[in-house]
Amino acid sequence: MAYDRFVSIFRPLQYHTVMTPWKVKQLISFLPKEVNIFMSMNYILIPPLLHPIVYGIKTKEIRQRFTKAIRSM
Repeated sequence: MAYDRFVSIFRPLQYHTVMTPWKVKQLISFLPKEVNIFMSMNYILIPPLLHPIVYGIKTKEIRQRFTKAIRSM
């Protein structure tokens, strides 16, 4: 879907007119059905699995910086 990203970056105002449902179907039609299912499952499962890890790391960093700033006062 590199074409999709190209259009979204270089023609953001024309994205909805260029990337019609027919065009999207045409772009993914060359992939086997198993690959489409695998990719859709990745989009559904991976972000929710990574969010707790990412936000947990961010909150630890924020907490450490906050306590460091308070202690330095």
